[in-house]
Amino acid sequence: MRAGRLRHKITIQKATESQDAYGEADETWSTFRIVRAYKKVISGTENFVNDKRSPDRIVEFGIHYIDDVTPKMRIKHGTDIFNILSVDNVMDLNRDLILRCHEAV
Repeated sequence: MRAGRLRHKITIQKATESQDAYGEADETWSTFRIVRAYKKVISGTENFVNDKRSPDRIVEFGIHYIDDVTPKMRIKHGTDIFNILSVDNVMDLNRDLILRCHEAV
């Protein structure tokens, strides 16, 4: 992957669980890595729920290879949050990853 295509700065986040004062599980997201990526919208529609716009997009992010990225993580790009659907190690060469994501609403 050519470095010139990696125009976007994204934050890969992972969930950590802790217990609140009442003993209930509390999920917080912390930064796993901040990396450069390309962004490609695969499909997108807009729905209107209760008179509010609700985007439904599948987006692909391409990054240089990082070990331990899983679909249990998410991506933050600006103010948008994307849940990772799949992680593809391109041709199993450990050079590039393609992260297919769904925009969280």
